[in-house]
Amino acid sequence: MDRDVTSKPGEKSVRKIGEAPNLGRVLRSPQSGTTKKRGGLTSAGRKRRRKRIIMKWSIVFAVISVGIVMFFLVSHFRSLALASKKIVKLAPDTPDLEKIFSDDSELDTETPSEKVSLEFVTSALSNRNPEDVTEFFKLPLDKKPEDVIRILEELEAQEGTVSKTDWLGTAFANGSLMNQVVVHMEKDGRSVNRLAQLVPQPDREWRIDFDSYIRAVSADWESILAGKSSLSTVRVFVALDHYYKGIFSEDTIWQAYTLASPDTEEILYAYAKRESPQFRAMQKLLESDEHLHRATLEITSFPDAGKRQFQISRVFAENWVIGEKSFDESF
Repeated sequence: MDRDVTSKPGEKSVRKIGEAPNLGRVLRSPQSGTTKKRGGLTSAGRKRRRKRIIMKWSIVFAVISVGIVMFFLVSHFRSLALASKKIVKLAPDTPDLEKIFSDDSELDTETPSEKVSLEFVTSALSNRNPEDVTEFFKLPLDKKPEDVIRILEELEAQEGTVSKTDWLGTAFANGSLMNQVVVHMEKDGRSVNRLAQLVPQPDREWRIDFDSYIRAVSADWESILAGKSSLSTVRVFVALDHYYKGIFSEDTIWQAYTLASPDTEEILYAYAKRESPQFRAMQKLLESDEHLHRATLEITSFPDAGKRQFQISRVFAENWVIGEKSFDESF
């Protein structure tokens, strides 16, 4: 006799003994690749949707990246524009090449060649006739031709005779072109050198700047280093430094520099007050690509300053040749 296995009320059918269970409609596993319910996606469809989502986000990130790059590019070129304006403001004496090489220029448009310059320097340094001195040298007001002959003889006795000359090239400084020749002297196995700088004169002739050649200073180095000269004009090599001490200890107020001269073994520390004309002039001077930075400075000593500490009170020239006006007047 048949018996019901289940007899829950409300059920439409019951399972007889030996019949398979009736599980109704069963959904297959998603991994089967068949459809789920009505409106469901296949595995391939879901992959396509993920690809579309990834592509959309990629576009969003690409747009954001381009925006960031454009922002920095605009900022960079804006900063360059501002910097160029500052440079024009700080360096109004940038050479006007059209004016320098124009037909009506006060200066001779043709600079002496390397060969002519080397021969000219050799002749100038070997000359011992006072009457010919002004043909070779541009003299300062405090020196006469006889003084030039005497100083050249003293230099020859101390440093030796000229062994050779080397061409250093043409430069532009303090509003003027100059040809530069390195002069080598030898004595007792010791070799030294000096720089002869030829500059154009109002008569359209080129002559050696004598004060530049002898690295003239307003007082002897012994007096300058001892602080006996309150104001001193010096021709030196300059470089940035980070030595702050004593009355020059505040680096927010002062910028430190190292000063060196071939005429003394001592190193000087000099300071320019930040944002002063002298500070900006020194900034511009040190921006050049020169291997060695030369400058003609006025330095001030103070009784309460440390040993070999000075303030830069003037920047006369961005080289050892002083122009018609002080270099720091442009700042």
